[in-house]
Amino acid sequence: MSPCNLQLTDRTYRALRQAAARSQKTEDQVLLDALQDYLAKTAVANPLLGLFADDPALLDAVTEATLLDREQSQFRLEDEAGG
Repeated sequence: MSPCNLQLTDRTYRALRQAAARSQKTEDQVLLDALQDYLAKTAVANPLLGLFADDPALLDAVTEATLLDREQSQFRLEDEAGG
């Protein structure tokens, strides 16, 4: 592993120490687990966009067609009162 120096506020460091004691892990292990969990969640945030990773022009075309259709489509019906 590569070394990493972090500067934490006193409050954050106390919370880290408490979490490590509760989970019977080292402070390093608690930080690593938290970071890995965070990265795993953000990596799969939107799998649909990943389908277009190799063809950004297609994604642009789909987006443009969607916006154009939205401009031309009537989504709400006007009531008789004119609203």
